[in-house]
Amino acid sequence: MLSLLELFDESFARIVLDPSRSGSFFDAFYENFLSDRKGAQTFLEGVEKGDQRHALQSTLMQIASFSTTRFKVHASITALADELRGRGLGEHAYRHWIDALITTVRQQDPLYRRETGQAWRVMMAPGLAFMQLDPDEDAVLR
Repeated sequence: MLSLLELFDESFARIVLDPSRSGSFFDAFYENFLSDRKGAQTFLEGVEKGDQRHALQSTLMQIASFSTTRFKVHASITALADELRGRGLGEHAYRHWIDALITTVRQQDPLYRRETGQAWRVMMAPGLAFMQLDPDEDAVLR
C-alpha cells in the first residue's frame, strides 16, 4: 500500500509535472476556482485578470514545495503569505482553494481514487496553515 506522500507524488507527477497535461490541469483548476465568485474574488483581489491563472498556479507550486521540502521557510512563501494576509483572506477562501484543487485533481488524474484526494489534502495542509499564521504571533515568519 502506498503512503500518502507516494500517492501525492505520483498524482502530482501525472497531472502537474507532465507537460502534456499540466496546461489542462491549471486551466481546469482556474475554472473550478472561479466557480465560487466570492472565494475567488477575495483570493485574487488586485491581480490583473490576465495574471490570475498564473497567480493560482504559483500559489499551488509554493504550497506544494513547502510541504515536500519538509517545511523550509523560503522568502518566496513568506512573501506569498504576506500578500495573501494583506487581502484579509478568511478560512472560507482557503477552504474554497483546496476544494477547487481536489475537484480538479479528481477530474484530471486518470488514476484518481478517494485516497488520492486525501493525499492531496494532507500534503497541502501544512502550506495552507503557514499562509494563515499571524506574523505578529509566530516568530517563524520573520
